[in-house]
Amino acid sequence: MTTQIGNMSGRGSETTSILPQIADLLPSVGDYLLESVFGIGLLTVTMQHQRLSQQLSLATVASHVQQLPITFMVSRDDIPASLMVDTAYMLSVHTVKTLSFGETAATVTLHSNDIDRQIWQGMRAQIIPSRAEENCGYVRRRIHLIAAHIKPCDSWQALLRQLARPAGCTFEQAAESLIKGGECLD
Repeated sequence: MTTQIGNMSGRGSETTSILPQIADLLPSVGDYLLESVFGIGLLTVTMQHQRLSQQLSLATVASHVQQLPITFMVSRDDIPASLMVDTAYMLSVHTVKTLSFGETAATVTLHSNDIDRQIWQGMRAQIIPSRAEENCGYVRRRIHLIAAHIKPCDSWQALLRQLARPAGCTFEQAAESLIKGGECLD
């Protein structure tokens, strides 16, 4: 039996319900984002950073299902939030990173050519990859595997709400906050 709520459904008989996996995935990704910045101090961060990690977690997972018209902006002076956004960027798909030097900046699209990418790949190649790279790759693969069972929704708002529902109240608040433009809801 496959459980289906809205546009979420498990594929085939190997999955009886994707909902428990989503309920586990969103907090795990949020904790990973916090741990990537704060290490074991993730248990001591303020509610503000917990909410940011929940919003980033929800947007990151949703990005594996469909594109979202959501932009996270962070000041260069806010290193912890900036690092969390960088980690979410590495975990997501359909994202573009921007760097703005002023209010009305001209747009310059940066693109590495194939030779520079190959040089970079060669320089970072190690016999044993770093733990951070391995962890990020694992989390991204886990997101991708679970998101493969979720169909796009008619609206990005509906997708956020459907993903948040199984994970509980705090993620439902994160979804509403993202839908309303990032304002914190208490």
